[in-house]
Amino acid sequence: MGRKPTESGPRTAGAEGFARQVAGNLRRLRRERGWSLALLSARAGVSRAMLSQVETGKTTPTIAVLWKIATGFGVPFAELIREAPADGRVRVVRAGATPALLSADRRFRSLEELQSGIAAEINERLIGETLEVLVEGRHTKPGAGELGAGSPGHANRWKGRTRTNKLVFFDSPAQLAGQVVPVRIDWAGPWSMVGELQLPVTSHQ
Repeated sequence: MGRKPTESGPRTAGAEGFARQVAGNLRRLRRERGWSLALLSARAGVSRAMLSQVETGKTTPTIAVLWKIATGFGVPFAELIREAPADGRVRVVRAGATPALLSADRRFRSLEELQSGIAAEINERLIGETLEVLVEGRHTKPGAGELGAGSPGHANRWKGRTRTNKLVFFDSPAQLAGQVVPVRIDWAGPWSMVGELQLPVTSHQ
């Protein structure tokens, strides 16, 4: 009998290979910043013991843990899963060509879809909530990742950030740059949200 073919290739990653890949990127990001595991633990909300297990490749982290670590570093999710070749140089994988994760039930999902799906689910929970937004200024053109399928246009709207660094757009004729204002969220996508300014707000002329 012939040998049963094994799954291989640049678009798949077994659990062990994936764990080593994440471990290398975690070490690199932490050393570049000069952070201790304790500091990263505080920023990411992941226990020091778990971070140690991930960094040494002794465990395969869940998507939720990876998301928290990426947020703690303040980097895109893909930074933790990009491939580092044997020569030690980091190879940047173009969007749409990132390796897929092989889940326990043998189904593949692209990492971009996972990242977008998690972000959208988190933001959608905020619809109907009123958030404090620090207004940065008028939005003149869309930046990378700010617009998504079904998102309202953002041209000439005010844009700002919540306390948790979420991007929010809203309309108002008032001069609000630099103010912290209440905005009720009416629409949410993975990378930004749109809301309605809650009055009264004092305009700074």
